[in-house]
Amino acid sequence: MDKQPRLEHAAAAKQKGDVVQAEKIYHDILSTSAGTNETALREQESALIQLGELYRDQKCLFVMMWVLIVRDVDKLVELIKTSRTIMSNFAKAKTAKIGIFLWILLARGD
Repeated sequence: MDKQPRLEHAAAAKQKGDVVQAEKIYHDILSTSAGTNETALREQESALIQLGELYRDQKCLFVMMWVLIVRDVDKLVELIKTSRTIMSNFAKAKTAKIGIFLWILLARGD
């Protein structure tokens, strides 16, 4: 399976409401070493952002269920912590952009 379709499959799963499958695909992308491959780095950048958005969206969907809200915020926090290793392969400006984006998702929660 080449790179772009994995992101497209994740987006399609999210669109269908299969967030578990979408989350799994994003984690698969992030767990694969990109090394210095620019295409793989771009794919990981997109996966980080889209996974953060998935967690944000889940938080909004479950606004009436406190336990699920906490769980999804915890997932977003964990994503921020674990993404440091992945982002060490990115340029400093790109790392800052993604880091700030994820923190904004966490802070705003909308």
